[in-house]
Amino acid sequence: MKSTCPFCKTEFQPATKVQKFCCIPCRINAKHRKLRSAAALAAEIRKENRSAMVCKKCGVSFLTDRANKVFCSLTCQIAFHVYQRKKMKEVKCRVCGNMFQTNRNGTICSDLCRRELSVALRLKSSIALGLEEWGGES
Repeated sequence: MKSTCPFCKTEFQPATKVQKFCCIPCRINAKHRKLRSAAALAAEIRKENRSAMVCKKCGVSFLTDRANKVFCSLTCQIAFHVYQRKKMKEVKCRVCGNMFQTNRNGTICSDLCRRELSVALRLKSSIALGLEEWGGES
């Protein structure tokens, strides 16, 4: 019983009852064609669902299929984050309450306040554990 290959349209003698393609390359190429058409369909759907966004860095309008995309390019994204890192913020110190400027997420104004906080945290944890001194038990 002869069959026709659905990919290259040649007639062949199948080795088994379920063999559809005349050779392995035809089977692989048919599978790739099917995958490519599925990918093209997905790309077309994404293209239809695009919305206009404004770049958070440069203000240029661009089309995207993702709702959370806020930059028009990788260059704008990097430049924005570099700027954010350098931007100074006014923050209140957790220990002394003084206002100070930082370009990081710091909440302590000086080494002195950092040491005071460290001592206070150690004291608090030793009280919670029931220790009077660091070396001894109560």
